[in-house]
Amino acid sequence: RGGLVNQDGYAHRAVTFVENHDSQRDGEIDGLHRYKYHAYAYILLHERGIPKVYWKDLYAYGMKDGVAKLMDARQRFAHGRGYTWDDACDHEVYAYVREGLDHIPDSGCVLLLAKGGQDAEAVRRIQTKRPSTKFVDWTGNRKETVTTDGDGWGDCAVNRSEGRGWSVWVPLNNESNS
Repeated sequence: RGGLVNQDGYAHRAVTFVENHDSQRDGEIDGLHRYKYHAYAYILLHERGIPKVYWKDLYAYGMKDGVAKLMDARQRFAHGRGYTWDDACDHEVYAYVREGLDHIPDSGCVLLLAKGGQDAEAVRRIQTKRPSTKFVDWTGNRKETVTTDGDGWGDCAVNRSEGRGWSVWVPLNNESNS
């Protein structure tokens, strides 16, 4: 809830970023090294803020393919009202839902972020606002599909790991999403 992005009047004017040229200089150890994809998934799929992606992360740190997938998910699916899904059962898994918009077919998504843990995966029962819809993980970190029930509830999974602990569940209603 902190930060300029969460202050009245700034939700769609504040620039969000994972790190920038001032937070880590070449050769320095400081900077964000762990869970960086988690941070990019958060800023790119969140309803608030104008996300900034840095060249160094894409090319010097070899994150281009993964971050490009998240940017594509933002453009194609991250529409409509967003809210944190909090069922208070697991504080090491963050869930965020974008409801989608009726005039943008197959929009809406479920973002799950997880820390590493003893279990290989975490499953969250999420209200997707999409009844009887098949979902896939756009990131490719999870291979299964999830089909929501008639009320829009589905069991979405995320890996419990630093390296692949993020998933973006999107509706699979046409071939362009496969």
